[in-house]
Amino acid sequence: MNYLEQGSDVTVKIGPFVDIDDGSTLEDSLTITSAEVLLSKDGGAYGAASADQGASDVGAPYDAQGEYDIDLDATDTGTLGVLKISIIDSAALPVWVTFEVISAKAFAELQGAAYNESGGRIWYVAASGGDDGGLGTRGDPFATLAFAMSVVYPSDTIHLLSGTHTLTSAAIFAGGPRFNNITLEGEGWDLIPNGTKLLNATTSNTLSLGRRMTVRNMRIDNTAAAGVAISCTIVSGDALIEDVVSVGTNYGISANTCHNLRILGGSHTGSLSGIYVTVCSGLFINSTNIISANNVASLGPLLIGSNVFGEVRNSVFDLQVTNPTNSYGAAVGVEGAIASSVLLFDCCYKSLVALGSSSDAAAVRMVTGLTTPHNILVYGGSVLLQNFGSGTLVPFVAIGPGVINIYGVALNTTLPSVGTVRFLDANASDLADVKRILITK
Repeated sequence: MNYLEQGSDVTVKIGPFVDIDDGSTLEDSLTITSAEVLLSKDGGAYGAASADQGASDVGAPYDAQGEYDIDLDATDTGTLGVLKISIIDSAALPVWVTFEVISAKAFAELQGAAYNESGGRIWYVAASGGDDGGLGTRGDPFATLAFAMSVVYPSDTIHLLSGTHTLTSAAIFAGGPRFNNITLEGEGWDLIPNGTKLLNATTSNTLSLGRRMTVRNMRIDNTAAAGVAISCTIVSGDALIEDVVSVGTNYGISANTCHNLRILGGSHTGSLSGIYVTVCSGLFINSTNIISANNVASLGPLLIGSNVFGEVRNSVFDLQVTNPTNSYGAAVGVEGAIASSVLLFDCCYKSLVALGSSSDAAAVRMVTGLTTPHNILVYGGSVLLQNFGSGTLVPFVAIGPGVINIYGVALNTTLPSVGTVRFLDANASDLADVKRILITK
């Protein structure tokens, strides 16, 4: 059986047409117009084709071996079921052919198309050897992410096959409803022995997320000046970043006015901050490694700005600063003109300040100059502060009206914290005698 996609415009070869008298001579000069192309759709009565045959219906083009190119349009192929085509010309014996018209999804599956659990199409993109004129299947993948983005619809998945996918401009999914609920996935973040890497060394963003977008199972880098690997904006609400390694020259993830953002697993690194978030309600981060490394102006692996409400669980904040010019090196920094309220639950805070620095090492520090009452609740976890320079170890620093409340955190220092820092028991009562557990010296 020959198959046609429902609602498609297609050209099919029909023949051979032979002379009506001798039954063998190939007819190569017939004038076959739409009136002579009769269609029976799913057992219905015959009717003339809708599509013109040739330009302005002057006649179907002859190909070879007695066959003609017969055009069908979306009306001709619009009915599911058996499509019978019968062509009768007075100079030739009649010819007929039968097709099965099937749904677009069934037709794509015949060509190797795959679908996700939501019923959306999965489009495959190769790191090398693909073809943007291909089918977008695993066996015939596209060559570029940009082309895959041009064909997706809501609920579709773009699957980046293993290897390095190099971009020369940002992949912007924050471009309207067509990019809602898109999944961008790879084959792992480690390229050894395989995995997927998305790289942009040209423009400041590598990936800009759309609404309800999911990104998972890959590495995303931006090595351009002031680069951000993943950008979340006002149109990126309800986004999920899962099992992703991101590295940016400034930030791994920058989230500004992005609500209900979830970051699960993976690792995020930036020279300023691994993750910077501001104006975000419903923030949830779990089991994530957040790193700020080798930059003199780092404000902390996790930098919390204004109007952030949410929680971070079971994560590591790892500050690795060569020689900070700030007066401190903090694992978590808090800044912004408008109050935020964040729970940090069972996390590990590491601040390692290098030899030759006069900066203090801190676990959680509010930035000087805050005028609104940020509220940070630190529940459980451990703090590792090491200063190889001339600075001091100050675990928690609250500025102005800000408050840091601490329950059961294991510290490696007995040095005092600064500002309104309350060590509390299980009943939220202040501990008169703070018991700090000595981890390292």
